[in-house]
Amino acid sequence: MGIDKDKIQAIKAADLRWHAEERLYVKTADLQPPRTDGEMRRLLHELEVHQVELEMQNAELQKARDGLEAALEKYTDLYDFAPVGYSPLMNRG
Repeated sequence: MGIDKDKIQAIKAADLRWHAEERLYVKTADLQPPRTDGEMRRLLHELEVHQVELEMQNAELQKARDGLEAALEKYTDLYDFAPVGYSPLMNRG
């Protein structure tokens, strides 16, 4: 009985967020807050653009991960259920 994947991912996400906030704090410790409404709007727009970029990258990475997991399962099954055993010595030509 192990920890389920969702719980592990939640723990990893919380750990990632903690590290990101720590780096941000160190990086921005001496920065001044935005002074104008226009500057605040520009920063908010940049954050929203970065959020969309990250969502797109995340979707792409999840798709790649799913493809790799499917390939691993396929080739593991092929290897495990092969009628003949495999040996590293067989690949020496």
